Amino acid sequence: MHDIYIYQSNIDKHIQNLGGYWRSISALARLQEEIGELAELILEKNSKIDELKEEIADIYIISTCLANQYKNNLEKVYNKIDIPTKTKELQELSSDHSVTDLFFYIQIQAGKIARIINHYDGDKIKKPTEKDRNLGLEVAFLHKYLFLLANNFKFNLFHSIDRVLKKSAKRDKNRFSLMHDPTTTLSLKRYRALINQSTGKITEKKLWGSYEWNSNRSIENNIEKSVPSFIHFCKCAQIEGLDGYVFEISASDNTNIEVLNNLLDVLSIHKLKVVRSSNLICIQQIPFLVELYKNKDGLQYIVFLTQ
Repeated sequence: MHDIYIYQSNIDKHIQNLGGYWRSISALARLQEEIGELAELILEKNSKIDELKEEIADIYIISTCLANQYKNNLEKVYNKIDIPTKTKELQELSSDHSVTDLFFYIQIQAGKIARIINHYDGDKIKKPTEKDRNLGLEVAFLHKYLFLLANNFKFNLFHSIDRVLKKSAKRDKNRFSLMHDPTTTLSLKRYRALINQSTGKITEKKLWGSYEWNSNRSIENNIEKSVPSFIHFCKCAQIEGLDGYVFEISASDNTNIEVLNNLLDVLSIHKLKVVRSSNLICIQQIPFLVELYKNKDGLQYIVFLTQ
């Protein structure tokens, strides 16, 4: 296991200890805020190196959060573009680029990330001729320029990341209002517990999940609350390599098929194109294999697995 995987996991644990992730488009705004603050420091003649260290670490952490939300394995992505995955080797990266050039490259990558997130989670509709871009790949390139910038200023970026995480653990606990995050939702945790109990093995699939079931709402209202999240999933699943989406629904007295039919009816009402065949269900032109599970508390899990 290489160092970069450990750092990605530590950042994920840190965010979950604080309560969970923001919407990715909110995290994107935070990323741009930190890049703006870095620009101010670079332009200042007497800027303090400690402030530069913290801003560059903030950009690394927030961009890693975006990668985590879309289930990107940064170790694998680094390998694709020949970036080392060990901290010692990353500290030895160098280039002939000036600080100004490296900052411009960071801003270019932030723009590419913004374009992707706006397609997935914002209001911008992707042009039919526009090439698919993988978020993890663009984050990895951003990280490369962050390492080069940190090395240019002659400091260990990972030491700065450790300090920022330690500081944030105290400062940011219960500081922010949190929104539903499909990668850390309670429904997904309960589904994983069910699979673990029945198979003895935690599923390694890259999954998103619906809002947890609310017994005070009707089936239709529960499903409707998660429709935006599922639409978001349909936009990014194939590009980011996500494996599936889990809906948590109370089975009550209905059969598995009746619950599935109710779910598909609600999705159709919300203008998602649903086409059923003998063994697959196509939603928004994405073919899904559907698996059905039920736990001892009467909660049913409808899992749409990408093919």
